[in-house]
Amino acid sequence: MSESVDRLAGASSREEDSRSISKAMEYMDERFHHDLGIDEIAEFIGLSCSHFCVLFRKESGMTFLEYLTKLRIERACSILRNTEVKVYQVAPLVGYQDAKYFTQVFRKMMGMTPSEYRIAEQAGSE
Repeated sequence: MSESVDRLAGASSREEDSRSISKAMEYMDERFHHDLGIDEIAEFIGLSCSHFCVLFRKESGMTFLEYLTKLRIERACSILRNTEVKVYQVAPLVGYQDAKYFTQVFRKMMGMTPSEYRIAEQAGSE
């Protein structure tokens, strides 16, 4: 009897953890272009920073920073593909105040600069 109660409590706790991380991801999706920190997100969902970090990695398979970077670069790719916004103007639109740093992060994730990405995408769609 006690075992099944424990199992139910554990399942309920895992569902709650999953909902909390989903809520955190939605918050990040809406505010990725702002200066976001772990402490802000953890506070938003009512967890300590350390517990949030452990749960986030467990639920998403990546760290908070990896997820935020992935989100920002995906949005940057979309902007570069679908608009004529200058590369240096893309950086602040996706949460990077320093265009040079944005270019470094973009190159590391995508294997090319934002300008090269735009050219490659334009060539591919012709």
